[in-house]
Amino acid sequence: MLIENYANGIENNKPNGKIRSLNGLKVIALFLIFLKHGGISFGFNAASVGVGFFFVAAGFFAYYSSVNKTIECSLKASFSYVAKKLVSILPLYGIGYLYFLLLSKPTFSTAIINLFMLQAWSPDDRIYFSLNGPSWYIAALVFCYFLFPIIYK
Repeated sequence: MLIENYANGIENNKPNGKIRSLNGLKVIALFLIFLKHGGISFGFNAASVGVGFFFVAAGFFAYYSSVNKTIECSLKASFSYVAKKLVSILPLYGIGYLYFLLLSKPTFSTAIINLFMLQAWSPDDRIYFSLNGPSWYIAALVFCYFLFPIIYK
């Protein structure tokens, strides 16, 4: 209810359908991830904070964009929702996939797991971070997108 009230309350403050006040938080989260990957530590896992922020933000924006919409709770609705999200994700993911596929020459099973964005569900670091290491995030996010229509209800 609080998020719904918040979303309805800032309807007039979002030019072009975007919430500008979150851009600064995105920059800070990206900076934390960048510093951690650069080997700079703050005594806590800064990258986990940044990545966690992006998962929470993705969930918030999914809900925010669906507040006044009717979403069916079914597998069909889940696949449809993921398909709409993949339109914007797949081009860059595909380019990265092909680049790292040619660069690293992985096993057939690793290539298939990464192709279908399932690498985030392996407990084996050699698969989890195989090919394009950061793509685990995209794999996990797509799964969250799949769950959204079910959780939304």
